[in-house]
Amino acid sequence: MPLNFSPNAIRVADRFHVTGYIMDALNEVRRRVSKELSTHAHTNLRRNKHLLNKRNDSLNEIQQQQLKQLIAYSPDLKAIYELKEMLIDWYDLSFNYQSALNDYRSWLEKGHALNIPAVEKASKTFENWQTEIKN
Repeated sequence: MPLNFSPNAIRVADRFHVTGYIMDALNEVRRRVSKELSTHAHTNLRRNKHLLNKRNDSLNEIQQQQLKQLIAYSPDLKAIYELKEMLIDWYDLSFNYQSALNDYRSWLEKGHALNIPAVEKASKTFENWQTEIKN
């Protein structure tokens, strides 16, 4: 039996899948940075990479210190981690469509300004799906 969708339905991109794109970019940068590190730093980053995936506000004090160590390994890693956190804040703090629209545009601009290839790749998806994301 074919599915019948309403022609007036609003398409929405869910938060889980949207944040997945920035997480993919973050992990791509982490892997690249990891190859450039000393053995000790590489091991530390590999062992604690899960901290990069967590929300900053969910980390305890020890984890926050470990995270600071990790993002200090590379300006790119720090920048994309902060961009990921900004996206989380955007979801949590956008209370109306107009503020969401403005903040989303600002977030995209900050991402482009980083000039990180993995972020540029993800940004194409964010731009192509911005209506569904903002919905």
